[in-house]
Amino acid sequence: MIWDYTNRFGITAVNLITSIILARLLNPADFGMVGISMAVNGIAGIFVNLGFVSAIVQSKELDNKSLSTVFFLNLIIALLMYGLIFTCAYWIENYFLLTGLELIIKVSALSFIVNALNVVPSALLIRNMKFKQMAILSIVSSILSGSLGVYLALEKSGVWSIIYQQLIGGTMIMIGTYIFTKWLPILYFRFYSIKNMMSFGIYMFLSGLLDGIYSRIDVFLIAKVFNPTSLGLYTRAQSFDNMIRTLSSGSLLNVLFPAFAKIRDDKEKLISVYYHYFRLLSFFFFFLAGIFYLSSEQLFLVLFGSKWHLSAIYFKILVIAGFSYPLSSLSLSIIEARGNSKSFFIVELIKKALFLPTYFIAFYWGIIPFLLSSVFVMYLSTFMNIRFLKYELDISIWQTIKYLSAYYIPTLFSVLLVEMLNFPTSLQETVIEVFLKVGLFIFIYIFINIKIKNKGFNYSLDLIRN
Repeated sequence: MIWDYTNRFGITAVNLITSIILARLLNPADFGMVGISMAVNGIAGIFVNLGFVSAIVQSKELDNKSLSTVFFLNLIIALLMYGLIFTCAYWIENYFLLTGLELIIKVSALSFIVNALNVVPSALLIRNMKFKQMAILSIVSSILSGSLGVYLALEKSGVWSIIYQQLIGGTMIMIGTYIFTKWLPILYFRFYSIKNMMSFGIYMFLSGLLDGIYSRIDVFLIAKVFNPTSLGLYTRAQSFDNMIRTLSSGSLLNVLFPAFAKIRDDKEKLISVYYHYFRLLSFFFFFLAGIFYLSSEQLFLVLFGSKWHLSAIYFKILVIAGFSYPLSSLSLSIIEARGNSKSFFIVELIKKALFLPTYFIAFYWGIIPFLLSSVFVMYLSTFMNIRFLKYELDISIWQTIKYLSAYYIPTLFSVLLVEMLNFPTSLQETVIEVFLKVGLFIFIYIFINIKIKNKGFNYSLDLIRN
């Protein structure tokens, strides 16, 4: 877990520095164009995986024949998807009425082939919990590809600096995974050898497909109804929200899935581990969420400039319900680790049905009402995940809600208290104000957690000591 945290903090730091430089060199419209191509490729890219990464991690037994079959199947699908996107790129450009989008989509779609080649070795690294190797590989590739992106932006390459940065970074990671795993496919392809993987992976694929479509409808909608600039502002806010998720919970969830898979038949131990990390994740997330919420406007102004002001507002709304991701993912990781991919799919299906009305709100009323309605749905989704986990492990729903409230309420109280304080006029909208706000929040938040004896705080201290 330490290596995975090192990986995520390192990548976040490198990507943050890179994005700050690129945001000042490029325009929001450039990021909007990239956002469209990533959304198109993201949906098609789901077909490359077919749920095999989770299946490989979760499988009790593996052999090179089944792994090779998965490799060639993914590669065939990737080539077909690339051909499809290559053919459709012209119509996609005409749909959005954006000159140059066709070529951007065609080049960025090369990531299908890179990702297909990387499915099996990356899954083997996760299965064997080789997070040290993954950390070294990811950080080095991020530094080198990020440096390339900045260089190209300085050379006035525009949107292409981002496209080439992503392709080179992905290629470097793919090559590195083969070096670390020392795995190579053999000339073998038989469907019956992956029958068990397919039965598990089909529901994971359907879940990923649902998530991929619904998580990108907003991108297509904003790009079409509004403009690439609005999309660029929105995706910038999303990327910062994802950064908090990564810092607060990404490493835990990445490590816990293969760990859960090893103890999946011991329900009593799973429940104990679930509650332990539920409280740890809650403490970490709300701690970071409060800091970023209070400092968001000044942070965006200092890092990216005044042209990104709307992104700060979008980001503050997203932070309000950001806790739904780590806590929901924790619940779903247990369901997935126990091999119940069908329940996983049912949960995702219901959640996506709940999200559908929010897109109509975006179409008729705009981005901010869309984000506010999404916050409400995220709250419902969190409780739904808890409800489904009860069927899997027979956990106490009220006990889980009690644990969640023990961190949510102190965070809400701390943020409101800091926001109510009036700072001297000379300190308004300055770095000093941010430090005062953040410092007060940290003091109040930790003080309350100590006083009410929240175990998440103690678990965090133990984690740091260890």
